[in-house]
Amino acid sequence: MRAWLSAALAAAVPHHGRREFKFLLSSMTERGAVALVRARVPALRREYAPRQVSSLYFDSASYSCFHQSNAGVSERIKVRLRWYGDLTPATPLTLELKHRANHLGWKSQYALGALDLASLDVRELPRRFAEVVLPAERSAVHLLRMPILVTSYFRHYFATADGEIRVTVDGGLRFADQRRSRHLRLSGAGRASDLSVVECKMAPARERDAAGMLRGLPQRHGRFSKYCYALERLAEGA
Repeated sequence: MRAWLSAALAAAVPHHGRREFKFLLSSMTERGAVALVRARVPALRREYAPRQVSSLYFDSASYSCFHQSNAGVSERIKVRLRWYGDLTPATPLTLELKHRANHLGWKSQYALGALDLASLDVRELPRRFAEVVLPAERSAVHLLRMPILVTSYFRHYFATADGEIRVTVDGGLRFADQRRSRHLRLSGAGRASDLSVVECKMAPARERDAAGMLRGLPQRHGRFSKYCYALERLAEGA
């Protein structure tokens, strides 16, 4: 597995890999989290309107993405299909390969156009993915081809005046198990209404500035993955 991972990471060399801070607010609503950020980080301004963000995550049969993320493996890739707002046959879809190498993260993004995702067999999607990704990334979308779960949440966007430090606030996380269904599951989703996540992304050169700016927020969380969190909740019967 390490050979294909190294090849994919090398092919997608980050031109602007970013550092990332995460703050997990486990007992705060979305509204409360937004109010906290706006009150304690006055340097931020709204970047654009909030919106719903949804993703279909893929993994291997042995859940390698899940285990690597939880273990904090320094080099890893995550495969997901992402869309914004309500899902209709005209909704644009984007394939994202989320790369991480040591402390830097970046994404390879591929526009798939509008597909009637609700009527497709989601297990066939990796074949489409292989047609658009870089040759060195094809092994990733082949090995990480099992549709596992769907997540959906509401995201608020903030940034500094120069746009170089960005902060998002995510709340109202919902998730649905996709492993036993050929078609996308958007109903019967579990919900974690008291969980909000604040993420800050910046170039490595601005890490110190970002840390100082966010010092009024609760203690940073070392790692947090919505995919891993949702999969663990499903295992618990949520």
